[in-house]
Amino acid sequence: MCRLCTTRPVGWSTSRRRSVPKVGYKNRPEVIAKLEDIWRIVYRVDDIKSCAMSALRLSGCVILLNGFPGVGKLTIARCLQSALVNVRSRLIDNHLMIDPAEAIYPGRGAPYRVFRDRMRQAIFDDLKALPEDDTVLIMTCSLGANFEDAAVFAEYLEVARSRNMPCYTFTMYCVREQHKLRLQSPDRILGERSKLVQPAVLDDLLSNNELLNPFDRSLGYEFEIGMHLKHSSLDVIELTPEESADRILNIIIQDLEGAGGKD
Repeated sequence: MCRLCTTRPVGWSTSRRRSVPKVGYKNRPEVIAKLEDIWRIVYRVDDIKSCAMSALRLSGCVILLNGFPGVGKLTIARCLQSALVNVRSRLIDNHLMIDPAEAIYPGRGAPYRVFRDRMRQAIFDDLKALPEDDTVLIMTCSLGANFEDAAVFAEYLEVARSRNMPCYTFTMYCVREQHKLRLQSPDRILGERSKLVQPAVLDDLLSNNELLNPFDRSLGYEFEIGMHLKHSSLDVIELTPEESADRILNIIIQDLEGAGGKD
């Protein structure tokens, strides 16, 4: 759960409670100082304040998280949405298109791909037509550096372009061994979605594919034409999902405040 939504301090222990002096008139300053110290340690107040302020300043945009299966895209996307407490948002995970297609056409052959593409087009058409222009659209995908995936990536960008919104794309990655551990997490294996859980398949994906970089001209696209597009890479190996969400929000806010450019 995102720490912004946590109702009980993570890591709170009875030993910390016992370390607080008894309240009395003479030792009241000591009690206050001790409580402030515990509050900062447990809640990481500065981080939360920074993330909350970033979320408050966020306006309509598309946030697209791209990464190989199991890297943590959906978990981070959920933390992003949780941080946007007072901001209108939608979360569109790529399994909204994958799972119905897999249920009807198992095996991911040609009928599966046709149905999945129709699902994506229907979802994207409705997103383009949303009446609120301040809505933040958080989306996930797993697109590689090839012509077929580049065409799909262009469809994601068209959602932002048609809504006259900036688009922030993030390539998410971590070292292979950690990635395989994430792939086999209990939540992923026992979940209802048709997610990849075989380490050997992930090994093959990582060895023979690269994630799409929207500024790679060899793909034959100039994705940024007619829109504001910023791309960043994010190594999530040492970051919690909440910290990854904080990092993403800070990158977006800095750009909206005039930093600009591309990584």
